[in-house]
Amino acid sequence: MAQPFCEILMNTLGFILLSILHIVYAITRAFQALVKNLNLRRQPARGVHLPRDKVPAHIALVLAHGDAQKRHGQLSVDDVKAMLESVLRVAEWSQAVKVSKLTVYDREGVLVSKAGYLRRKLLPTQEPETDNQTLKPIVLNYPLTPPLSDVSTEATETESDVGDSMDFGSTQFTVPASSEKAQPLCINVISDKDGRTEVALCARQLAAFQKTQNKQLDPATLFKLDINTLDAVLEAKLQSPDMLLVHSMAPGLFKRPLELHAFPPWQIRLTEMHHSQVRRFLPFGKTYTIVEEAAFAQALDIYSDAEFRLGK
Repeated sequence: MAQPFCEILMNTLGFILLSILHIVYAITRAFQALVKNLNLRRQPARGVHLPRDKVPAHIALVLAHGDAQKRHGQLSVDDVKAMLESVLRVAEWSQAVKVSKLTVYDREGVLVSKAGYLRRKLLPTQEPETDNQTLKPIVLNYPLTPPLSDVSTEATETESDVGDSMDFGSTQFTVPASSEKAQPLCINVISDKDGRTEVALCARQLAAFQKTQNKQLDPATLFKLDINTLDAVLEAKLQSPDMLLVHSMAPGLFKRPLELHAFPPWQIRLTEMHHSQVRRFLPFGKTYTIVEEAAFAQALDIYSDAEFRLGK
């Protein structure tokens, strides 16, 4: 009787001690985050338009959805507006610093479904929005098994809105230069479906190439796939980004770890990555936050100071 009582007592004491350690650790991290946030606000922010030693030619923007939206399986109109506003902001800043290509990505394909809206906002020659083209809530579907690769990308916009669809499902359009000194900006809108589809298309292209050789299946003459050939096929339509900015749309007390959220992995070779997340210390406020200019400028500063070394 005494032994079970002692065991229960030790387990209870251990649980209490572990809980105290977790609480102390959480308070310490929250205090450190608060101090760091206050120090960053006191420092003068460096603007996007200031000159830098190096500027990326190709920037990729990854917008990550919040856990609450994933659990509920739906994005509100305000959430969708925050995502679209982030893309419009980054496109404006990218063109201001003379970036030639911008790739925007979210795993669930929300941006792909709203490609027509982005096109109308970014291209001055497009027809203005009408009343029946308002934004609507989006339901996020998470199937139990991965869906089959499909060359065509599902979209809630009309076919005329989606515009120039590339072979592997992404939407691409070019924003003209706003002045003589500026340069046009090519924008790619992709989702995780494009990654799976591109792998399938790559396999088909290689199989078709092997068929044209008309060679017997001799082990000595079999087609051998090397890394350079695979990279050349995969990056034929979408090259590796020089800088990758991952923005967590949902604010939080603690900063999330850097995740790529199924961004096409073959595009990541020598890319400078930066994580952006708005810190929120109060339980109320906006569910989604847009990309801030300070975060984009900081990513440019880190890229400018980075050293890129290719391995042998």
